[in-house]
Amino acid sequence: MEKYKSIKDAVLKKISANKIEMKPRWVFILKSTLGILAVFILGVIFLYISSFTLFVFNQNGIASTPRFGFIGLAVLFKTLPWLLLILVIVFLFSLEALIKRYSFGYRNPLLYSLGVIVLLAILGSILISTSEFHERLFEKARERRLPLVGYWYREYGIPKLEHTQVGIIKDINDDELVLVGLNGEEISIKISDDTVFPKGRDLVSGDKIMVIGENEDGFVEAQGLLIMGPGKMRGSSPSGPQRLK
Repeated sequence: MEKYKSIKDAVLKKISANKIEMKPRWVFILKSTLGILAVFILGVIFLYISSFTLFVFNQNGIASTPRFGFIGLAVLFKTLPWLLLILVIVFLFSLEALIKRYSFGYRNPLLYSLGVIVLLAILGSILISTSEFHERLFEKARERRLPLVGYWYREYGIPKLEHTQVGIIKDINDDELVLVGLNGEEISIKISDDTVFPKGRDLVSGDKIMVIGENEDGFVEAQGLLIMGPGKMRGSSPSGPQRLK
């Protein structure tokens, strides 16, 4: 209450000293319009980056690596898209600061406003990821038909580490698989009794999997193998889907 009283006294003091300048109404309307437009544009960029980060996590299986134990945690630390995470944080606080300039966010506590923004970002990112929006852009980027942001999809959409392979199972022959990587490369995967299967070994040709193991000239001795979900090629074999024995 004391705060509002001091503000009121300061305003009345400036009025009495003729230090208050009257501004046309259109100035306030223009500022408000530009401010709302800035919030909208920044919000769209933030939503795009956050949903793209979620796409990268799903595409590369980063969130699933801890299932492999210590070796998986090491892979997680090395494969985290740190630049994308930093951009998400920067745009999050930038959006919060911009919203604070308007009455709909000015009186809300910082943590409350951040919580609402994060919640909306999570819901929006999940909605976009389920619409295959980024998946289609990724396919265009692989074919070099996506300008501007195509580099980011090729850089973050395809795992670069030699000991992490993600792709679609093309063929299954006893304890060996033929994997088509996200970059189109075919890799031979050797499965042994020491191979870890965090989600079971019910593999079918066409499944999307992640393999932990060093790639030596297109051959990988699998230390761990994780089923990420059915791929587009599932059951595409003329003789029907092949299963791991």
